[in-house]
Amino acid sequence: MLTEPTSAAKTQKTIATNGKLSLMKILFLHGWHSVVGGVKPTFLKNAGYEVINPALDDEDFDAAVKTAQSEYDQHQPDAIIGSSRGGAVAMNIESGDTPLVLLCPAWKKWGAVKRLKPNAVILHSRADDVIPFEDSEELVFKSGLREKTLIEIGDDHRLADPGSLVMMRKACKRLFTMLDYPVFDMGNVETKFAGSVCSPNELQMWSRPTYYHK
Repeated sequence: MLTEPTSAAKTQKTIATNGKLSLMKILFLHGWHSVVGGVKPTFLKNAGYEVINPALDDEDFDAAVKTAQSEYDQHQPDAIIGSSRGGAVAMNIESGDTPLVLLCPAWKKWGAVKRLKPNAVILHSRADDVIPFEDSEELVFKSGLREKTLIEIGDDHRLADPGSLVMMRKACKRLFTMLDYPVFDMGNVETKFAGSVCSPNELQMWSRPTYYHK
Protein backbone atom coordinates (compact mmCIF):
# COMPACT_ATOMS: atom_id res chain seq x y z
CA MET A 1 0.00 0.00 0.00
CA LEU A 2 1.38 3.41 -0.93
CA THR A 3 1.73 6.00 1.79
CA GLU A 4 1.88 9.78 1.74
CA PRO A 5 5.46 11.11 1.67
CA THR A 6 6.70 12.30 5.06
CA SER A 7 6.77 15.99 5.89
CA ALA A 8 10.55 15.87 5.67
CA ALA A 9 10.33 14.48 2.15
CA LYS A 10 7.98 17.30 1.20
CA THR A 11 10.42 19.98 2.33
CA GLN A 12 11.33 22.17 -0.61
CA LYS A 13 14.94 23.23 -1.14
CA THR A 14 15.58 26.46 -3.05
CA ILE A 15 18.09 27.74 -5.56
CA ALA A 16 18.90 31.39 -6.29
CA THR A 17 15.94 33.27 -4.83
CA ASN A 18 14.35 36.42 -6.13
CA GLY A 19 10.91 35.66 -4.73
CA LYS A 20 9.52 34.01 -7.87
CA LEU A 21 8.11 30.51 -7.56
CA SER A 22 8.76 28.38 -10.64
CA LEU A 23 7.89 24.90 -11.84
CA MET A 24 10.31 22.31 -13.09
CA LYS A 25 10.67 22.84 -16.84
CA ILE A 26 10.86 19.81 -19.13
CA LEU A 27 11.77 19.63 -22.81
CA PHE A 28 9.83 16.69 -24.25
CA LEU A 29 11.00 15.34 -27.62
CA HIS A 30 8.43 13.10 -29.28
CA GLY A 31 9.00 9.99 -31.36
CA TRP A 32 8.79 9.34 -35.10
CA HIS A 33 5.34 10.20 -36.47
CA SER A 34 4.11 10.98 -32.95
CA VAL A 35 2.04 14.07 -32.32
CA VAL A 36 2.69 17.10 -30.17
CA GLY A 37 0.55 17.01 -27.05
CA GLY A 38 0.47 13.21 -26.77
CA VAL A 39 -0.20 11.12 -23.68
CA LYS A 40 3.19 11.57 -22.02
CA PRO A 41 3.65 15.36 -22.32
CA THR A 42 -0.02 15.80 -21.42
CA PHE A 43 0.50 13.71 -18.29
CA LEU A 44 3.36 15.98 -17.26
CA LYS A 45 1.37 19.15 -17.98
CA ASN A 46 -1.60 17.85 -16.02
CA ALA A 47 0.75 17.15 -13.14
CA GLY A 48 1.61 20.85 -13.13
CA TYR A 49 4.93 20.92 -14.96
CA GLU A 50 5.99 23.39 -17.59
CA VAL A 51 6.48 21.29 -20.73
CA ILE A 52 8.11 22.44 -23.95
CA ASN A 53 6.94 20.01 -26.66
CA PRO A 54 8.12 21.11 -30.12
CA ALA A 55 7.10 19.49 -33.39
CA LEU A 56 10.11 17.61 -34.78
CA ASP A 57 10.67 16.89 -38.47
CA ASP A 58 9.88 13.21 -39.09
CA GLU A 59 11.88 12.87 -42.30
CA ASP A 60 14.99 14.97 -41.68
CA PHE A 61 16.83 13.95 -38.49
CA ASP A 62 19.27 16.86 -38.67
CA ALA A 63 16.35 19.27 -38.87
CA ALA A 64 14.78 17.60 -35.84
CA VAL A 65 18.02 18.01 -33.90
CA LYS A 66 18.26 21.67 -34.96
CA THR A 67 14.71 22.32 -33.70
CA ALA A 68 15.40 20.58 -30.41
CA GLN A 69 18.65 22.48 -29.95
CA SER A 70 16.91 25.79 -30.58
CA GLU A 71 14.20 24.97 -28.03
CA TYR A 72 16.81 23.89 -25.50
CA ASP A 73 18.86 27.06 -25.98
CA GLN A 74 15.80 29.27 -25.71
CA HIS A 75 14.11 27.65 -22.71
CA GLN A 76 17.05 26.12 -20.75
CA PRO A 77 14.96 23.24 -19.37
CA ASP A 78 15.69 21.45 -16.11
CA ALA A 79 15.36 18.02 -17.74
CA ILE A 80 14.98 16.51 -21.21
CA ILE A 81 12.74 13.57 -22.02
CA GLY A 82 13.17 11.86 -25.38
CA SER A 83 10.82 9.14 -26.61
CA SER A 84 12.05 6.59 -29.18
CA ARG A 85 13.46 8.70 -32.09
CA GLY A 86 13.14 11.69 -29.76
CA GLY A 87 15.58 9.89 -27.46
CA ALA A 88 18.12 9.82 -30.27
CA VAL A 89 17.44 13.53 -30.87
CA ALA A 90 18.01 14.21 -27.15
CA MET A 91 21.35 12.40 -27.26
CA ASN A 92 22.49 14.48 -30.25
CA ILE A 93 21.89 18.00 -28.92
CA GLU A 94 24.35 19.99 -26.83
CA SER A 95 22.68 19.97 -23.42
CA GLY A 96 25.49 20.35 -20.91
CA ASP A 97 24.68 18.72 -17.58
CA THR A 98 20.91 18.80 -18.09
CA PRO A 99 19.52 15.37 -17.11
CA LEU A 100 18.23 13.03 -19.82
CA VAL A 101 15.34 10.60 -19.46
CA LEU A 102 15.16 8.37 -22.52
CA LEU A 103 12.13 6.23 -23.30
CA CYS A 104 12.98 3.23 -25.50
CA PRO A 105 15.61 5.33 -27.32
CA ALA A 106 16.19 4.59 -31.02
CA TRP A 107 19.88 5.48 -30.83
CA LYS A 108 20.93 2.73 -33.26
CA LYS A 109 18.63 4.01 -36.00
CA TRP A 110 19.34 7.75 -35.83
CA GLY A 111 22.18 10.06 -34.92
CA ALA A 112 25.94 9.91 -34.50
CA VAL A 113 26.10 9.88 -30.70
CA LYS A 114 26.40 6.35 -29.35
CA ARG A 115 27.10 7.00 -25.67
CA LEU A 116 25.15 8.52 -22.80
CA LYS A 117 26.30 11.17 -20.39
CA PRO A 118 26.36 10.14 -16.71
CA ASN A 119 23.17 11.92 -15.60
CA ALA A 120 20.82 9.89 -17.75
CA VAL A 121 18.18 7.24 -17.18
CA ILE A 122 16.57 4.88 -19.69
CA LEU A 123 13.05 3.47 -19.34
CA HIS A 124 12.35 0.49 -21.58
CA SER A 125 9.94 -2.42 -21.79
CA ARG A 126 11.34 -5.87 -22.45
CA ALA A 127 8.17 -6.48 -24.48
CA ASP A 128 8.98 -3.59 -26.85
CA ASP A 129 8.50 -4.87 -30.42
CA VAL A 130 9.84 -1.70 -32.09
CA ILE A 131 13.15 -0.99 -30.35
CA PRO A 132 14.75 -4.08 -28.76
CA PHE A 133 15.34 -3.91 -25.01
CA GLU A 134 18.83 -5.20 -25.73
CA ASP A 135 19.64 -1.95 -27.56
CA SER A 136 19.29 -0.08 -24.28
CA GLU A 137 21.37 -2.67 -22.44
CA GLU A 138 24.08 -2.18 -25.06
CA LEU A 139 23.88 1.61 -24.77
CA VAL A 140 24.35 1.47 -21.00
CA PHE A 141 27.29 -0.91 -21.38
CA LYS A 142 28.99 1.18 -24.07
CA SER A 143 28.55 4.29 -21.95
CA GLY A 144 30.23 2.69 -18.95
CA LEU A 145 27.21 3.41 -16.75
CA ARG A 146 25.70 1.37 -13.96
CA GLU A 147 23.09 -1.27 -14.74
CA LYS A 148 20.53 0.69 -12.70
CA THR A 149 20.67 3.39 -15.41
CA LEU A 150 18.26 1.13 -17.30
CA ILE A 151 14.82 0.66 -15.74
CA GLU A 152 12.66 -2.12 -17.11
CA ILE A 153 9.02 -1.06 -17.08
CA GLY A 154 5.86 -1.11 -19.19
CA ASP A 155 4.40 -3.65 -21.56
CA ASP A 156 4.98 -2.12 -24.99
CA HIS A 157 6.94 0.52 -26.93
CA ARG A 158 4.67 3.44 -26.03
CA LEU A 159 5.23 3.38 -22.25
CA ALA A 160 1.88 5.10 -21.82
CA ASP A 161 0.53 2.92 -19.01
CA PRO A 162 0.10 4.52 -15.54
CA GLY A 163 3.18 2.88 -14.03
CA SER A 164 5.44 3.99 -16.88
CA LEU A 165 4.09 7.54 -16.77
CA VAL A 166 4.76 7.86 -13.05
CA MET A 167 8.22 6.30 -13.43
CA MET A 168 9.04 8.79 -16.22
CA ARG A 169 8.27 11.62 -13.86
CA LYS A 170 10.13 10.01 -10.99
CA ALA A 171 13.23 9.56 -13.17
CA CYS A 172 13.24 13.30 -13.91
CA LYS A 173 13.06 14.09 -10.23
CA ARG A 174 15.75 11.61 -9.30
CA LEU A 175 18.19 13.15 -11.78
CA PHE A 176 17.00 16.66 -10.93
CA THR A 177 17.89 16.24 -7.26
CA MET A 178 21.40 15.10 -8.24
CA LEU A 179 21.87 18.74 -9.27
CA ASP A 180 20.72 19.79 -5.76
CA TYR A 181 17.15 20.57 -6.75
CA PRO A 182 14.04 19.55 -4.78
CA VAL A 183 12.55 16.09 -4.96
CA PHE A 184 9.90 13.96 -3.31
CA ASP A 185 11.51 10.64 -2.39
CA MET A 186 9.33 7.79 -3.65
CA GLY A 187 11.71 5.05 -2.48
CA ASN A 188 11.18 1.75 -4.25
CA VAL A 189 7.58 2.43 -5.19
CA GLU A 190 8.32 1.70 -8.84
CA THR A 191 7.96 -2.02 -8.20
CA LYS A 192 4.31 -1.48 -7.29
CA PHE A 193 3.29 0.38 -10.44
CA ALA A 194 2.04 -2.04 -13.06
CA GLY A 195 -1.05 -1.13 -15.03
CA SER A 196 -4.18 -1.08 -12.90
CA VAL A 197 -2.24 -1.66 -9.66
CA CYS A 198 -1.89 2.12 -9.43
CA SER A 199 -5.26 3.61 -8.48
CA PRO A 200 -6.34 7.05 -9.78
CA ASN A 201 -5.97 8.53 -6.27
CA GLU A 202 -2.48 7.08 -5.87
CA LEU A 203 -1.48 8.27 -9.33
CA GLN A 204 -2.65 11.79 -8.47
CA MET A 205 -0.83 11.75 -5.13
CA TRP A 206 2.48 10.75 -6.69
CA SER A 207 2.13 13.19 -9.58
CA ARG A 208 2.34 16.46 -7.72
CA PRO A 209 4.59 19.08 -9.30
CA THR A 210 8.00 20.10 -8.03
CA TYR A 211 8.33 23.79 -7.25
CA TYR A 212 11.49 25.74 -6.64
CA HIS A 213 12.37 29.38 -6.13
CA LYS A 214 14.07 31.12 -9.00
